[in-house]
Amino acid sequence: MTARSVWRTPVPAWVKRIAPLTLVIAAHAVVLLGLLSLAPVRNALNVPAVLTIDMIRPPPPPPPPMPPVARKEPPKPKEVAVARTLPQPVPQLPLLVAPADAPSPVVIAEQPETPRVAPPVEAAPAPAAPAPAPKPPAAPKVVTAVEYVRAPQPQYPATARRRGEQGRVMLRVLVNTQGQPERAEVQQSSGVAALDDAARRAALQALFKPHLENGQPVPVWAIVPIIFSLEG
Repeated sequence: MTARSVWRTPVPAWVKRIAPLTLVIAAHAVVLLGLLSLAPVRNALNVPAVLTIDMIRPPPPPPPPMPPVARKEPPKPKEVAVARTLPQPVPQLPLLVAPADAPSPVVIAEQPETPRVAPPVEAAPAPAAPAPAPKPPAAPKVVTAVEYVRAPQPQYPATARRRGEQGRVMLRVLVNTQGQPERAEVQQSSGVAALDDAARRAALQALFKPHLENGQPVPVWAIVPIIFSLEG
């Protein structure tokens, strides 16, 4: 058999199916041997053995647009039929013709009213002037000369008599218009209280003649001296 006849021998079918797979495996083996030969170089350069590849994710799709909001249309105005009223004809009134011999109308003039005169108003009488206030009575004056209807009769106090006390008391006695004493005041004391009190009591029990001025009795202050003495 010659060489030319050998090459022309047909290749089996299973060889044709395995041949591509064999080539792929051989290529991977060559690549693996190349990587192993580069391991010392990778260690010297401190290149990491694992390479991480981050895949950039595409941005999320935009949200779908919002559907437009339907606007409510305003209600249409209602059409209202307007009743048209036709102007009614004005009836013509018959013309009235006055006869020629009709009497002319008489016009009566209105008489003006006579103005009424108001009766005269009598003036109110002027109020009477108030009566003058009565003058206050004058203060009683002091008199020294008086007359007695019943003279004072003083009682000598026993205690003053035993002690030998004596003296003169000057009294100021208010005598009214009837001659009665209303009040007795000590104007000058005797120096002994018992004698002063006895003189006041005696003056209030006395009775005087009313003092007259212009024939009229008037009240006065009468000066009454009373003496207490053991000699008499």
